[in-house]
Amino acid sequence: MMTTAAIVLSRSVLTCVLVASLSSTGGVQFGASAQTVEDQTVVNIEKRVKALIESDAVRDQAWGAFFAGEFHLKAFTPLLLRLLASNDARINSGWLKQVVLDSLIQLDASVASAVLSPLFDWFSDEVIILCAKSPVENRQLLFSLLEKKLTGEEWVAISNILTANKAPGLAAVLMGKLKITALVSVTDERGLSGGGGFGTMCVGCGGSGLAEGFPPIAAYHLRYDQSDGVVLFAPGRHPIYYERSVAPAGETPPASKHNTWVDRDAFRVEYLAELLSLPFESLCLKSQPSLYVTWRSKKQFIREVSQFRRRLRTCYSETVNELLKEGLLASDEASILTPMITLEVTDYRRNKRIPIPRVE
Repeated sequence: MMTTAAIVLSRSVLTCVLVASLSSTGGVQFGASAQTVEDQTVVNIEKRVKALIESDAVRDQAWGAFFAGEFHLKAFTPLLLRLLASNDARINSGWLKQVVLDSLIQLDASVASAVLSPLFDWFSDEVIILCAKSPVENRQLLFSLLEKKLTGEEWVAISNILTANKAPGLAAVLMGKLKITALVSVTDERGLSGGGGFGTMCVGCGGSGLAEGFPPIAAYHLRYDQSDGVVLFAPGRHPIYYERSVAPAGETPPASKHNTWVDRDAFRVEYLAELLSLPFESLCLKSQPSLYVTWRSKKQFIREVSQFRRRLRTCYSETVNELLKEGLLASDEASILTPMITLEVTDYRRNKRIPIPRVE
């Protein structure tokens, strides 16, 4: 249940909203006395919010944080940051932090990496959204998050944020992580082709629980698709949105996380093209280049595949040189880059009497 202080506060808030809405309408005119009432109401609200946030009770603090975000009281951002940064081992402190994170997002607040980093394992989507509000200040945290096990949405969101800001060091990470899978199709005839796809799953989808005495708790979910009610926060070639789900007071929102499979190596090439301000189709570098070989002999097969591998290495080197030229890659970063190329050979021949040789 809501605390007594919160109930009194909610009535004051409603009064404030009512006065503000009436004074902004053209049908009713208010003089100085109405403005005085409104100002005094705002002052009272702020006093009560401050008292709640500074309370020793977790639920009171949660209600204070909730009202600060709900009514955009930016002056309380430092107090909210203090709550978020505290090492709180009390029961239900996780719900308190979730309310505080929601309010900080609503207040468009800038939050330091040192505060956000410890929260990622529990509130990954909220942390990424807040990082996006201060991408330069949170650059190193964003790079460190790329090393974690991420959903497709999380990985694309972080990559979009870093790419949009042309973050120093990003080109080296993209080139260093890129795995080139060269697809070699061997046939008696030309013209074979393959295909691919993607899939989506929902991790940890479930119903809501109880959070007795707490305000409405909001949870954030990153989305790869655009739909009603979502907010674009990580624009790019593959934009990422977030969805805000608010549970009724006294309940927790459903725990769910979307995980869309994406071809991360293909996306890495696209991000490199974006850094170079080039259409990705114009890059020689590809994540899944293909070669079709019409079988004639072992010697002829080895020669064609060897030439293909050399072309791939040349494309990689050319891209490194372009990144160096544009100042997107440092010479010490370039010196340790080595192309990771894997050959995947598929035998479509009707006559398989002669085995396909291995090309080293």
